[in-house]
Amino acid sequence: MVAIKSWTVSDPIKAESGITPSASHNLAIDYLRGFLTLMVLAFHSFLAYLPVAPSPPASLLAIPRWWGAFPVVDSGRWFGFLVFVAFFELFAMPLMFLLSGLFLWPSLARKGLPRFLRDRFFRLGVPFFIAFAIIPLCAYYPTFLQTGSPGGFHEYWRQWLALGYWPTAHLWFLSLLLAFDCLVAVTLAVLPAAGSWLGDVIASLCRPSRLFAAVVLIAGAIYLPMALRFGVSAWWTFGPLNVQISRVFLYLFVFLLGVGWGTRGLERSHLSRSGPLAKKWLGWAIFAVIPFLFTLALALLTINTHSGFDPPRVWNAIQAMAYVISCMALCFASLALFLRFAQRRLPVFDSLCENAYGMYLVHYLFVTWLQFSLLQWAISPVVKGMFVFLCTVALSWIATITLRCIPVAGRWI
Repeated sequence: MVAIKSWTVSDPIKAESGITPSASHNLAIDYLRGFLTLMVLAFHSFLAYLPVAPSPPASLLAIPRWWGAFPVVDSGRWFGFLVFVAFFELFAMPLMFLLSGLFLWPSLARKGLPRFLRDRFFRLGVPFFIAFAIIPLCAYYPTFLQTGSPGGFHEYWRQWLALGYWPTAHLWFLSLLLAFDCLVAVTLAVLPAAGSWLGDVIASLCRPSRLFAAVVLIAGAIYLPMALRFGVSAWWTFGPLNVQISRVFLYLFVFLLGVGWGTRGLERSHLSRSGPLAKKWLGWAIFAVIPFLFTLALALLTINTHSGFDPPRVWNAIQAMAYVISCMALCFASLALFLRFAQRRLPVFDSLCENAYGMYLVHYLFVTWLQFSLLQWAISPVVKGMFVFLCTVALSWIATITLRCIPVAGRWI
């Protein structure tokens, strides 16, 4: 029933799904997206003040190039920021990919493949390429200034070109999400029954605990060999695409989990606001704390015990599985909490959700320059970190609202 000649796929997908694709928003999911955006801003704001942050580089060309993750490093450090960063790093990006997959199926059914791909390109591709060309170059200039290298912007530009690649900073998420959108949409357009099958498999695990167990087993089987083969810190760069090698297939898996949930409509899935996941939010929240503390303890033990050389392979395997369990537990707990409590509209959160995408795009520029401006201030790292975070939120919010007043930019962000 797929109309190959015209590439019109909405009818076969509608027939397979049996859902009405008009409801493309969910308050709990929208608010969770907005909250995660705030946490991304906090994550980047606190990196300069971690006890494990490396020393500032002598040059952008120095190896290893940790400045890609730590563009500005302050002498003040606070352990509390390390706990927050470790907590957020465990689950935030997988959860963002999961949330992004929830509405792919109904959107594809409503628009058809050509329009869906076109809209994805204008929604993700155009903002990515514009931001990719401007924001990393401007955001990493404070990194160069902290090296103390002479020569000003001319020397910065020389070192930048000598890298052999164009750093993407936080924008890698958009390029990978666009790739997943295109890959899965084309697959479902050609094989619409695959989406229905995926939804049926997920729905057959009617209890969230059973689904969680299955997700952990599959995610572990995907992530463990990749982590052991490539390590957790290796990144692969090809043009504008920059991905963490060990996690790329894990991200695709959780994206497909979101797609599968979305095939039946959220109110007929585990993500129903009155479903068992939302009703047992407290149990999921308590449960998620246990693997997180275990994973954090393993990480701290690794830093203290194996600093300067590679830990044993068995140790790496234990850490990898602990990461998977903690990641999935925190994802399920986050969904349960927002499904249970995000029931009423709040004007501030509505505004945050409307501007979250733009805030994600531009925030890195404010983070690095604010961190750099505070380097010479002899004040508490806690004060510095919170100041950078609050100012980044305010400036990113204002900048996004301003950009959205421009008709062309407003259509994209």
